[in-house]
Amino acid sequence: MGVICAGLRRISLPGEALRGWYESEAMRLSDLARDTHVFSSKIALLRNELRFHLYDSRSCKHFLAERILGDLVSLLISPREDISRQIHDLSSKYTLKEISAGLVAYEELMRHLSRISKPPPPRRKITGWREVHLLTYGTLSCNLACRYCNSNHVRSLASAGNIPKIMPLETAMCVIDFGVENLADRTGRVFVYFSLGGEPLLSFKRYLLLWDYCNDVSQKTGVSVILNINTNGTVFTEEFIRHCEENNVWMAISIDGPKDIHDSMRPFRSGKGSYDTIVNNLSRILESKCVGLNSTTAAAVLTGINPYPKQVARHLIDLGFRRIAIKPVRDNTSKEWSLNAQTVEGFKEGYTEYAEWMLDCLIKEDDSIYSVLIGHDFFARYLVRLIQETKQAYRCEAGSGIFGIGIDGGLYP
Repeated sequence: MGVICAGLRRISLPGEALRGWYESEAMRLSDLARDTHVFSSKIALLRNELRFHLYDSRSCKHFLAERILGDLVSLLISPREDISRQIHDLSSKYTLKEISAGLVAYEELMRHLSRISKPPPPRRKITGWREVHLLTYGTLSCNLACRYCNSNHVRSLASAGNIPKIMPLETAMCVIDFGVENLADRTGRVFVYFSLGGEPLLSFKRYLLLWDYCNDVSQKTGVSVILNINTNGTVFTEEFIRHCEENNVWMAISIDGPKDIHDSMRPFRSGKGSYDTIVNNLSRILESKCVGLNSTTAAAVLTGINPYPKQVARHLIDLGFRRIAIKPVRDNTSKEWSLNAQTVEGFKEGYTEYAEWMLDCLIKEDDSIYSVLIGHDFFARYLVRLIQETKQAYRCEAGSGIFGIGIDGGLYP
């Protein structure tokens, strides 16, 4: 690189300088360059801010760069067949002096990235995790008929008599014992969710029995066992609210956004929408003095019918939620609401709009962004890692820190 930059004094044409630099650098194109991604903000471009965002995926570092540096990195990582056209465009856009300064800036960036970038650590054998999550089918009973429900296949197995419709209480207790005895570090925590498959609050007395059992196991073993609850928010009782306030229960409520969007995907079994019932229950939850309750997470599912997370997030913020997690739907790709070839462009457009809204919140110092900037959100978890300057060495923790438990007690990654 130093030779190329020094040699610019003897080159009179910008295109010649760019071609020479590209041929030299492309020959030894490193993983650092391949892992550097370039993007621009529509907001910045509208404001005529001539800067690019550079993101290095190996170091999880984000840089703001002058446009010439962004264009040089873009040139380097572009398909070979586009190079001649890009060099022609850049040579008419920049002077030789500007290109020279850009090459120096590129060299400094690559030196910096080589110092801070490290490969993922080798996987080590671990005998116990500090934090274990057991996602468990507790019951297949539910008062809703969500169109994208993941448990319909399991319900058909139960209807055929192949599996029980509710996990036996003894099996549920064995699940808790198994997590503590075989998975958790002695100083760790085990989070148990008996919320897959159906609505856990349809059997509140059963829930209380499991709550008490978790506390008993915690006292006997020293491992903190925490029973979390994910609910559809339609069957709250005064007894349940009182239990939550007395025990500082943290939970998540499934709600997909505005009434028309939510009711189209999450009706009662009668066909009536469930939105109004949920919203009527929210004031007692979100206005509670109990930290767990007023920090209840809104869990929303994004579908191909409404692939716009910004609209969902802003509505849930207006309802009073301080924690919001939005995820794309998972269902057979033939469904009109699924993520598939026909709907993917809508999802791209929606998430682009979402990112721009987040950036605008930061620029305007709008605290709304902190409701969605949580590690459980499908999109925000990447931003959280950028902000915290941390890496995720592995794709997910399935089969290590996270396990699925079938309604028959079967263990799945």
